[in-house]
Amino acid sequence: MKHLTTDELDQLNFDNSDVTEMTVNTVNKSFLIRCAGADLTTDDDDVRLNNISILVDGFESVQARIFIDDEFKTVDALDQAFFLTEVCELSHEDGKTMISGFSTQEGSWADFTLTGGSFAINVEAQD
Repeated sequence: MKHLTTDELDQLNFDNSDVTEMTVNTVNKSFLIRCAGADLTTDDDDVRLNNISILVDGFESVQARIFIDDEFKTVDALDQAFFLTEVCELSHEDGKTMISGFSTQEGSWADFTLTGGSFAINVEAQD
C-alpha cells in the first residue's frame, strides 16, 4: 500500500468510482470506504490509481445526509440503505472529512462528514 501525501490528496480526482466496501463503526469510531480508483493529476500527467482505501479512525462524530425532494435530509450513518455506491468527491480540511457520491437509495446524492480522527488514504501498489 502507498500512502498519499497532502499535496497528492489535493490532486486526487474521483470520477464516479465504484465502492467495493463501506463500513461505519460508531462504537470503535472508524469509517472505511474502498473504491475502484481515482486519477492523480500532476503537472505532467494523469496517473490512474486503483483500489483506494479511505480510512478515518477515532472520529468524534459522523453525519450522513441524502439529497431528496430538492433538499438534504440527515439520515442514520449506520443505515446501509444510504451507503455510497460511487465516490465522486472528497475533501479533507480543518479536521473534517467529507466524502460524497451516489447512494444505494435510488442513486440519490449523499455525503458523509466526519469530524476529528486520523485520516488516511492508501492505494494499492501500482505495477
